[in-house]
Amino acid sequence: MTAAHGFTALKMNGTEELQYIDSFAKIDRVAKNVAAARAAVGNDFGIAVDFHGRVHRPMVKPLLRELEPYRLMFVEEPVHSEHADLLKDIASQFSIPIALGERLYSRWGFKHVLQSGHVDIIQPDPSHAGGITEIRKITAMAECYNVALAPHCPLGPIALAACLQLNAERGRPIRRPQTAKFHQKENGHDSSLSSSIQGNLGAFCGNQHPVLGLQSIQRWPSHQHSEWALG
Repeated sequence: MTAAHGFTALKMNGTEELQYIDSFAKIDRVAKNVAAARAAVGNDFGIAVDFHGRVHRPMVKPLLRELEPYRLMFVEEPVHSEHADLLKDIASQFSIPIALGERLYSRWGFKHVLQSGHVDIIQPDPSHAGGITEIRKITAMAECYNVALAPHCPLGPIALAACLQLNAERGRPIRRPQTAKFHQKENGHDSSLSSSIQGNLGAFCGNQHPVLGLQSIQRWPSHQHSEWALG
């Protein structure tokens, strides 16, 4: 999926889990993958790299040094959120914006991160951090520190609709990741969602309907089904 599909950015996995002191061949492999992505999409397309907290302190700096020439939109979780105090040293040496927050679960979890001044983008997940109401409070805190918002949402279409609602209300999020399909099979039954949210693969328009703008029809193996609106 490229700019031709309406996309303006991509986020890619950074690396497998690294040991505390690991091979520079792994760093070279990461740099090669990012270089290939940059060559494929051009300089005007955003690229973010997610490390999923898989990198330990000794390997972060040599890894980011290799990635800095590729003008990344941000790096996500260069260290695990539990080690956010290490970001001061990282932020002082590199110009790549830093994002984290999917493993923080309330405004109190974000308080220390925001006060440190070393994070550029927060990524609260509505499914983890208290839903729409709590995320609104976290976002208001971030505004006081001039920190951007990119809600984290890999968990399905209902969570995505909640993120879109937050995005539309706050009016200040940066790009957010999304999948192409609102459909998933789980536990032997087929759960599908119809949506009143309009858009293409690259962007969504604001929801003009009550609540989250989704309706679910859940079909069980017995062919019985139930239907309900999601609010």
